[in-house]
Amino acid sequence: MTYLKIYFPNGSFHTLRYTSSTTIADLIRIALKGRLSSCDLVYFLSFALRVTYVGQEQQIVLSSINKNNIVNKWVHSNMTMEKVQILYGIADELKFELRLRYFPPSIDEFVHDKSTFGFLYEQLRIDYMRLKSDYIPMNDAIELGSLEIYKLFKDLNSTTLEKKINMDYLENELGLRTFFPQSLIDSYKSRNLRKYIKTYLKKYESLTEEECIKRFCFLLKNVWNWEQEIFTCNLGV
Repeated sequence: MTYLKIYFPNGSFHTLRYTSSTTIADLIRIALKGRLSSCDLVYFLSFALRVTYVGQEQQIVLSSINKNNIVNKWVHSNMTMEKVQILYGIADELKFELRLRYFPPSIDEFVHDKSTFGFLYEQLRIDYMRLKSDYIPMNDAIELGSLEIYKLFKDLNSTTLEKKINMDYLENELGLRTFFPQSLIDSYKSRNLRKYIKTYLKKYESLTEEECIKRFCFLLKNVWNWEQEIFTCNLGV
């Protein structure tokens, strides 16, 4: 029996044991119970694993060798680890990422599964900041960042929140880049950006945490269809 790491969207990981007969579904179930909930999640089947070949140096490598071109490859839940390693390489040279891949018709359904709902928010927030934040309208970027700030300080009353929301604190203690794309930060004076942030915080001060997450998801979907997957392919000649 050997070990592997299952990575989460925020970069943390869960180490677990496996055998050649362990399936991908088994890995997902163990990782979820180890990090999200000790009980089976309502939307367990919405999760999937994707794999990237990183080699012995644990860095993504691209070359003419087929297995080295494996990047973000979705792995079927019924596949065993023996089959995975035959197709993609030994487990020590692969990076396994746990993702929420399948979505119900409405995210309102996720409210019955708060662990999955929270996972969805973290995945979208991290993907947005890493991949999309520099490419959306600045007004939307300010609102999305303000929603993240509000969620972070949701337990503070309005007076305390007012004191917390100053550019020095956000920049020195948290980093503005945590909430806003660099292109936006470079485009606004601190005074003006703070004014916009306070306007949105005032607008959303009555939202619950659940409503805040839903607003973030809906707003983000207006500028990026996060339910849609895009694949590259080669056309034969």
